[in-house]
Amino acid sequence: MMNKTQIAVVSSLITALILPTFTSYAQTHPLEVPPKAQNRAQNSLEHLGHDIAPSPSVVAPVSFQATANLIKQTYESQLFTLPGFKEGHYALRMYRQTLDDKYAAAIGSDLSRVASGLNYFAAEVNTPEQIQRYAQKRLKRYQHSDDERTQRRFAATQTMPEYLYLGIDLLGPMARANEYGLQHKEDAKLRQVLRRYDFTPYATDRAMIEAWAAQLANQVYWLRQLGEQDVVEPFIQAFRDTYPDQRDCELNDQQYGNKLV
Repeated sequence: MMNKTQIAVVSSLITALILPTFTSYAQTHPLEVPPKAQNRAQNSLEHLGHDIAPSPSVVAPVSFQATANLIKQTYESQLFTLPGFKEGHYALRMYRQTLDDKYAAAIGSDLSRVASGLNYFAAEVNTPEQIQRYAQKRLKRYQHSDDERTQRRFAATQTMPEYLYLGIDLLGPMARANEYGLQHKEDAKLRQVLRRYDFTPYATDRAMIEAWAAQLANQVYWLRQLGEQDVVEPFIQAFRDTYPDQRDCELNDQQYGNKLV
């Protein structure tokens, strides 16, 4: 539970988000469970920042209900210790399905995170010059790492560092606000920032896909969700060209995981 001070801070941040006249994407596109999805969630459990040793039940084939219970237990046992994004990511999806008020605090925390980030970008990072300075600082975080994924991301994004601002840091919070049926009070200003950049080069570049496949998949659909650029089909084609199914056996573990997740 949040104390009164935390509630006041959250409330002041959330006033930056307003209820628009349109319905949200989430309201008009109900969640559907795809066929044969029973065990896929099992393999998609992220490391949550804690040393949780997998047990045999984690890797053995299990029922849909057992998988659901495992996900719920894993997240809810440590929900309020997770980073804000993961906390909200889980709570929003659970609230959509259950309408259980116990997820309200986590959703409020997520709204605070979204509003805070969009406030900052609307006020401080929105001109081409500001975006380049911001992106270069973000890029430096990837420079000194031996991790293959991080090295790929640094190499791919060097020539288009603004992607770190647009795709990773701005677009996600705008889409999340939309999922709540809200938009930032300076939504028009932030949309103008998005429109200054063509997302196609990011979404169709082979090196970018090899570094950011899952993120790009989210982002092209978020752009469509927001009614901005529609580069879904070009991305899908570029993804298939980068990772043809018949060549899966040639991929190392990192790249196979990048394709799947």
